[in-house]
Formats: sequence, C-alpha cells, structure tokens
Amino acid sequence: MAIDDQRLAGLARTKLLALLRGAFPDANGTVENFNAGVGCHDGGRAFVYLTASSTSPLGAALAWGSARGARELHVIVDDPQPALAVQAMGLDPAARIWRAVGTELLAVAAASLPPAPVLPQDALAMAETLAGAGCDVVVEHGVMVGEILGLEVARVVIDWTGTPAIRVGVGLYDQEAHELMNASTTVEQRLAAVVDEVRSFRRAGAQPHPLNRVARERWLRSVLLSEPGALGLASIEPVAPLTPRGGIRESHPVAAMGRVGEERVVVVASCGIDLDLVPVAAGHLARAGGDRVVLVLPERDHHDVIRRQAGYLAVPNELVAVPDPWDGG
Repeated sequence: MAIDDQRLAGLARTKLLALLRGAFPDANGTVENFNAGVGCHDGGRAFVYLTASSTSPLGAALAWGSARGARELHVIVDDPQPALAVQAMGLDPAARIWRAVGTELLAVAAASLPPAPVLPQDALAMAETLAGAGCDVVVEHGVMVGEILGLEVARVVIDWTGTPAIRVGVGLYDQEAHELMNASTTVEQRLAAVVDEVRSFRRAGAQPHPLNRVARERWLRSVLLSEPGALGLASIEPVAPLTPRGGIRESHPVAAMGRVGEERVVVVASCGIDLDLVPVAAGHLARAGGDRVVLVLPERDHHDVIRRQAGYLAVPNELVAVPDPWDGG
C-alpha cells in the first residue's frame, strides 16, 4: 500500500472510531480497512463507513458484513443517495443508513422516490413502429426505447416543435450520427438496417463485437421475458430501475415482476459477480412488494458472496443459474 493510501486508510479508521464513540459508545469491535472503506465488526453488528466511490454502497457493506456473520448492519456514507435508504428497507432486519457529518451520525430515513414522468399520448403511439420492426418496447422513467435482445436501437424523443420522433441507432451518440448521415432514408428503413446488424452479432456463437459485449444483463432479462416458464412463472413484465439509467455501457442489474397464481415474484438479473444484485432486488421489494425474489445469473457467476448477501432479503429467495445467451451454453 502506498504512503498516501496508508494515510487515507488511517484517517478513515480514525473517523469511524470517532463516529462510533458519539453514537455507539458500546461498540468495541475490530476495525478493518477494505477496498471500499473501513468496517467495525462488533459481535452481531457491523458498522461500515464507505469512503470510496461505489456504484453499490449497500452491496459493499453487505459483502463485508455477511463475511463476518453480522445480522445488524449500519451503513455510513458522506452523501447517501435516496435509493440507498429504499434498498435498505428490503432487508430483514433493515439496514440502518447514516450520514456522516463531522463526527456526528444522522439517521437517513427511506423517502419516496420521485414518480416517473408520464409519456405524452402521441409519443406512446410510436410503440407500434418500434414493435413492427421487431423491437421490444421498453418505457423507463418517461423514456420509450426499442430494444433488440436488451440493446437499445431506437428512442422516442420530443423535438423542438414538441412533436415526438424516433431516433435510430445504438445509444444516444449513434442516434445523433444516424440522424445526420441518413436523412434521405425513412425511419423504418434505418430501423430495419440497425435491427438486422444488431441481430447478426447479438446471438450465440457470434464473433466478439461491441454489439454483443454491452447490456448483457438486459439481454439476459429479454430472454427471461420471452420464456417466463423457465422460471416457473405464468407471466413476467419488465420493471424500470429505481433511478434513471445512464448510457448503454453502464451495467446494472435489471428487474422484472413475475406472477404465478396469486404470488408476486421479484426477478432481478445480472452477469458477473455483481455486488449490486441483492441491493437492487431489495430496493424493488421495498418499493413494489413481492412474496419471493428470484436472483438470476449465469452459472459461472454464482459466488458465495452473492449467496451470503441474499440471506438478508426480507422474503424467501433463490439464486437461479441460466445459460449465457451470448455463448449459448
């Protein structure tokens, strides 16, 4: 560890101890640094102060606490995002989220996430064109896109006149380029060409290509949506993420809500050893409810850390292995 890293690690340990002295004076467990911050394990309690930027603060805390058998989890961050407290409520017992202000801990309560914007009726009418080209129509946070096996190939936008229009291309940058370079062709022609190209690469056994390397978690979900019976479900519908998605290169677990009889099943899919899988499932469970959770990963990505994290979910759950659709096995 470099000198600067050692110094920062020491400062993080000092701050955590100061925070605990004020709020939990009886905490006297072992303090350890790890890659995302510093933790204190005190019997069945784990106090985790996250100093590093992490796409999943709760995932990092769960990984550290579960490895030490802690059931009571306290997550301390300097600037907690609203979704973090919502995710914490989907665990049993619920994790406590704290904001560090100087040497004081302030409890962060779960708040309602803002409702998604409503698509104008004339924008909704664009769904027919997308579906006619073979796209799956997905609406998330007021944005309608057309996907092929989880990859965005078109998006409905509102132009400067207030009129909805379809922009064709893989992601925003490609859509802008298509608009400039293919003005002489119709939207339907451009969409058909992009769909054909994406399908040629987004299939089992295809040569490695950017088109089959990105948005794999959404690819996996698209397969599940087309085959609900593979998970023992009668029906399944996609669910928008808790917060708006970034670009197509950003990988985050994706959710769906399945049904079998009266049972509502939260389904969350990802790939890789994704520490955000369980927190995302917990967030959807807290927000929409559910009787059971199904966590879906390719078999090669099953890992004990995910199984340990799943033990904190507030409802029965299972980790399911599925074939990689990009490898075909």
